[in-house]
Order: sequence, then C-alpha cells, then structure tokens
Amino acid sequence: MRKSYRRAPRSKAFFVGALVGSLVGVVLTLSDVFFSQTNSMDLSIVSLASFVVGMLIARNEKTIHSGSMAGLWTAFFASLVSFFIAALFNVLHIPTRISSTILVFDGNAKDNITFFIVVLLVIILASGLTVAIGAGAGAIGGIIGKKCSSAQFELI
Repeated sequence: MRKSYRRAPRSKAFFVGALVGSLVGVVLTLSDVFFSQTNSMDLSIVSLASFVVGMLIARNEKTIHSGSMAGLWTAFFASLVSFFIAALFNVLHIPTRISSTILVFDGNAKDNITFFIVVLLVIILASGLTVAIGAGAGAIGGIIGKKCSSAQFELI
C-alpha cells in the first residue's frame, strides 16, 4: 500500500510580500528620480506597506508569524528592487540619490574605489535596517490582523 503524503499549504506571505515589495521598490525608486523631496519618506512607506501586508496576511492565515514574514519579504523586495533599479539608472547615467553621490566624487582612482565600497556598505546596512523594521511592522500588523480574524462580529 502506498502512503499518501499531504502537501503542506504554501504560505501566501512570500508571494504577496514579494509582489507588494517589488511594487513599492519601483515606486520609491521612480519617485527618487522625479521628486527628490520624498527621500526621507522611503522607510516610512516601506514600513506602512509591511504593516498593511502583515495585517492582511495574518488575518487570512490566522497566525502572527505569517504577518511577520509578509512584512519581512515586503521590505526585502522593496530594498532589492530599489537597489537594482538605482544601479541600472547609474549605468544609464540617470541621476538618482545614490548615482548622483557617486558621480559627483572626483578624486583619484584609489579614492573612488574606497568611496564606492563605503557607499555600498552603507547601502547594505540601510537595506538590512529596512528589512528589520519591515519585519517588525509586519509582526505588529500580524498581531492586529490575527485579533481581527478571531473576533466574532454579530450582525444586528
């Protein structure tokens, strides 16, 4: 007799987080190109998106963990997409926050490499901070989403 294994249900946290995070990353990078005033709001927009996605996924899956993971993936993909689009714009010489910082520096070749490495390390640390804050915002949204999903509402 052959054993039948039940497949574990796939969490929607990764897929929804990747989709929303990619959209947020594209919007943030394009807003950096066209409107330079929104630079300080990037982290708040990613946090808000992570919170909302975490709340909705936790309401659907009824676990706080899924909300936290959705927030983490949202922030991760937002950072990843915005980094790659900024790198592409740097190659195409379209000015963004990062590319304009790198292009303005006119030192010798050794200083350029050192400066580029420092900028890259700062970008990696900032992306890690964004992912951590996104996971926290997703967890808070997950707590609220789970409480809202377990509440019984009576129709009057």
